[in-house]
Amino acid sequence: MRVPVLCLQVIGCPRALLMILVLIGLSSVAQAGVPTAPPGPLSSGQRNWLDQRGQLRVGLVLQAPYAQFDRRAQVLSGANVDLVNLMARTLQVELLWRNFSDQTALEKALADGEIDFAPGLTQTPAGLRMWQFSDPYMRVPQLVVGERDGSGVVDLEKLDNQVRVAVRMPSATADYLRSNYANLNLQGVPLERQALQLLLSQQARYAVIDEAQLSRLSRESEFAGLAVVGDIGFPQLLRVASRRDMPQLAEIISQALNAIAPKDLEQLHAQWLQPKYPQVGESPGLWKNITLLLFVLVLASGAIVVWQRKQQQVLERELLAARETIARRLAGEESLRLAQFSIDQSTVGILWVNWDSHVRYANAAAENMLGYAPGGVVDRPLIDFEPGLNMDRWLNLWKNARSSDEAPQNFESNCVRADGSVLPADVSLSFLRFREAEYLVVFITDVTERRRSLAALQESEARLQVLAEQLRELSAHLETVREEEKARIAREVHDELGQMLTVLKLETSMCELAYADLDPGLRDRLNSMKRLIAQLFQLVRDVATALRPPILDAGIASAIEWQARRFEARTQIPCLVQVPDNLPALGDATAIGLFRILQESLTNVMRHAEAHTVEMALSLDDGVLCMSISDDGKGFDQTAERPASFGLVGMRERVLIMGGRLHLDSTLGEGTTLRIYIPLEQVAQEQVQ
Repeated sequence: MRVPVLCLQVIGCPRALLMILVLIGLSSVAQAGVPTAPPGPLSSGQRNWLDQRGQLRVGLVLQAPYAQFDRRAQVLSGANVDLVNLMARTLQVELLWRNFSDQTALEKALADGEIDFAPGLTQTPAGLRMWQFSDPYMRVPQLVVGERDGSGVVDLEKLDNQVRVAVRMPSATADYLRSNYANLNLQGVPLERQALQLLLSQQARYAVIDEAQLSRLSRESEFAGLAVVGDIGFPQLLRVASRRDMPQLAEIISQALNAIAPKDLEQLHAQWLQPKYPQVGESPGLWKNITLLLFVLVLASGAIVVWQRKQQQVLERELLAARETIARRLAGEESLRLAQFSIDQSTVGILWVNWDSHVRYANAAAENMLGYAPGGVVDRPLIDFEPGLNMDRWLNLWKNARSSDEAPQNFESNCVRADGSVLPADVSLSFLRFREAEYLVVFITDVTERRRSLAALQESEARLQVLAEQLRELSAHLETVREEEKARIAREVHDELGQMLTVLKLETSMCELAYADLDPGLRDRLNSMKRLIAQLFQLVRDVATALRPPILDAGIASAIEWQARRFEARTQIPCLVQVPDNLPALGDATAIGLFRILQESLTNVMRHAEAHTVEMALSLDDGVLCMSISDDGKGFDQTAERPASFGLVGMRERVLIMGGRLHLDSTLGEGTTLRIYIPLEQVAQEQVQ
């Protein structure tokens, strides 16, 4: 529509008209000869990713003219809002808008995971750690504004330090001017409006302001006498920033930006960012106007070519999208048929229930479980199958399932069949939206056999536990009987055999006194008999001590010290013993049990540890008696497969009988430590018994 008007303006100049016609012909040839390639549409993976997201959360910093919010109409507007709407139209995705007062609030929302992307940001080193930035979609120049006095375009290089230039500080623009135009006399102001006001009050000759703020302020009558007199060459490049943890979203945004037609971006720029001030140029003239006109015509021709290419690309993309939509629809219908067949043939009962608790669908498995004929479950309330499910409870379940994104709700229930019998079942609830309707899907699993098996298993476990307790009590009783029998045998061996050996020794001595002088060889035989009797004495004492050491009567501390000295004498391995002085009296069963565990541990050290020293300690802490045996031997790997150690099993059983616990710690090459913890309450109970 612009070309005829422009032609009418130069109709009086044949040369110019001829040039225009040639340019139009060349643009038509270029348009016909250059093939157009449609932009690549979103891949199936990207489309699936968008469909799974459902909607994208957009973060906007409210700053006119990029984004502004009309509280009365509750409407967002601005350059960034229109850009995101163009992207959303291309991507066919739903948007959720979030507004923020400044950049800091936006970045905090990003850190909290409340937004997905934000338009209109400038790429900075600090921002690269939080965002992924797209290619620039808009260039916002920094313009030099002065009074409309016909002085022409200003060159900042030629200004001296007597000319004041107002600019907002602090800002990147001010830093750029300082580093590139050292001759400028910069006047810092906090706001762009104040920079223009300094210009009007003659306190500054020029003001540097970005195009976006200039377009907002140029609409006010106060600044109508100003004009754009230059560009500092430091544009602000606007980009779309997305979350760093969503690389898929960054690729999708880049494709959406590339799909936006250039004319749409130009129209968006002209609507929101184009200032109303005139651009001050060189002195006007006929040839200059003709040159500008030709330039505009060339741009118009190029825009027409680009627009037609874009239209062709859009049509081809829409055609491909339509084909994909049809294919997806056919695939969806096939999937729906397969899903319906799977649901109907499932062995799990499935009910679709409305918010009023009435069933809208039931598969064959649910009808069979509940004992109804085909179709007999539909339109019945759930209270017919679950008497305890009143309306308040049902609405509460509905509310929880509808508002929760977590796993389905699961619970056990006793459903009532059509004949009044009870069906033990596991029930699972999931929320479903299907064709503009909402349902709560109830999955019912018959667990009759499982509950029977569980009850039988629990009964078996209870019996096993009783048997284990009885076995442990029997083991404790047998151990007590064994120790009592050992003590009895030790007494009999010590008393009976000792007395007999004493009499035998006396008789031998009497024989020596009476008959040794009669036969010289008789004295030697009698001395040999006395040595044998002495060895028998020692053997009797050793057997009695092995059966029950008398040192136990002096307390467990003395018994540990005695056993350590015997171990040292037998193995030549030093033993370090630490026992408390104020140890309370222990019951006979506890003392014997600890002593037997000590003997078994030292036997293991002697046979397997290859130790250089052994440490034995007895301590009392918070009513718990602890006995530890440590060696610096070769140790062993506790995780490795080893033959069953009946000695360790026996020690563990002794500790369990005493009501305590056993802890074994061993590292390969670093020795072994055995600790036994016995609560004194258990010891006191034994003493009472």
